[in-house]
This record gives sequence, C-alpha cells and structure tokens, in this order.
Amino acid sequence: MRGDGQYYKLALKFDDGTGTAQYQAAFVAPREWQTLRFEPADFAASFRGRAVAAPIVRFVDLHYLGLLISDRQSGAFKIELKDVSAE
Repeated sequence: MRGDGQYYKLALKFDDGTGTAQYQAAFVAPREWQTLRFEPADFAASFRGRAVAAPIVRFVDLHYLGLLISDRQSGAFKIELKDVSAE
C-alpha cells in the first residue's frame, strides 16, 4: 500500500445483516510502498458509529472489506493497494 499520509480506517464486516457490527482499524497511509499487517486485536467493533461489544475478529469469516478516510478529513485523497490477503 501507499498513499498520501492521511488517516484511514480498514473496515470489515462478517455477515450480510444491516443491524450488525462493523470492525475498524485505523492507520496512516504511507507515502512509499509498504506492507501493512493487521491483527484481530487491531480492530474495534462499532455499530452506527458507537462502540459495541462483539466477538473477536476471525479473518476466515470475512464477507466485506472497505477503506474509509477518517478523522473528518475533507478534500482530495489517494491510496493505492497492490494486494490484500488474510492468513
């Protein structure tokens, strides 16, 4: 990954339900190509922007993955992904 040095969140969902938690891990997009690694403990569960208690992340159960620009940043942004994988 490489980007613009701004704050982002990696967002994960583990089912198709609209009333279920989303898990997010914050990071800064590096300006030079780097490999970022996330552990289950890096993710906090939330529902409609509020922290909630939820089971620990299991990457094997992942249904959706997304990227969000965070910290109420406005304006242009740039982030590039070369590869996404889970172990």
